[in-house]
Formats: sequence, C-alpha cells, structure tokens
Amino acid sequence: MKYILLALVFLLGTRYGYGQQGGWFLYEDSSDGDFSVEVPGQMDVRSKVMETSLGELTSVAYTLEGMDEDKNRLYLITKVSYPDGTFPADSVSLIDMYLEEAVYSAAENVGGEVVYASKSDRTGPETFLFRIKYNEGVAVIKGKAIIKDDTFYLLQVYCHTDDSLNREMDYFLDSFSLR
Repeated sequence: MKYILLALVFLLGTRYGYGQQGGWFLYEDSSDGDFSVEVPGQMDVRSKVMETSLGELTSVAYTLEGMDEDKNRLYLITKVSYPDGTFPADSVSLIDMYLEEAVYSAAENVGGEVVYASKSDRTGPETFLFRIKYNEGVAVIKGKAIIKDDTFYLLQVYCHTDDSLNREMDYFLDSFSLR
C-alpha cells in the first residue's frame, strides 16, 4: 500500500509539476467556459468580428507571449464559433477537409511550409496535429486544429527551431480540454 501511495504521489507530481515549479496555472475561457488550458502566464483576449458568406462570425484570440526564460515565443488559441449545423457530426470528411485547409492557411499566413499534418487517432472531437516551419526554417509552429459542435479551435505554439522539441510546448497543447 505504501508503494502504491508513493507511485501516486510521483505521478501527480509529474503531471502537475509544471504548475508548481514553472508558474503554470489553469486558464479557463471566460467568454462561455467551453475550454481550459494550462499556461505559464496571463493570456490576453481579443475579439474580432468578420463578415463572411455565413454571416458575421466572431474570432477570439487568446495570446500569451513567452517570457525571457521560456523556450516558446508565443502561445495562441484562436476560437471561431460557426452557425449551428455548419459542421454536421456525421460529415467527418467535411470536417477533416476544413481542418487540413486551416493548417495550410496557417502556414501560408507566415510564409511557411507544413512539415506534417495528420488526423489524431485519439477519441474525442475531430483533431489535426501539425508542425509548420517558417522564417527560412529558423522558426517552428506546432499545434492542433479542432472542431467540436460547430466551434473551431486553432492552438499554436511558436518557437525557434532549436527549441522545437521542448516539453512545455507539448504540455500546453496536451492540457487543452473542451467541455
């Protein structure tokens, strides 16, 4: 029993160690509370209304610039809620096509190139994992594109190529949780 308790303490310490040691904390979406994510600082939130063929859509950007000691330069979540029924749950190919196009658009926006974009095999909402190199290969964006219940989420972490395999990047991306 003592060893089980020690193992549990070790596992919990590993899972939540970032929050205790590195100043990470749980950020919850304040607009409608539909997601949470672990972050190393306070996120800035900005909204923008866009006129589209579907009508007015609001894009919300949650940003956090990395601190001096952080290997990541920028943490970014973009959220766009589409009208009900835009992405029917049984239209997996439509959702996949949209997510893949979103990844390639993100690469185009920074003048970069998609290194990989693949559908996640985890259960849950439709998700694409991706990596983009840009700035002549000196910088990297790693992220996830997700659609759940007609809401699109684009999570991105920007860093220098030399720092592109850091644990904090994956911790941010993997801590993202939808309700």
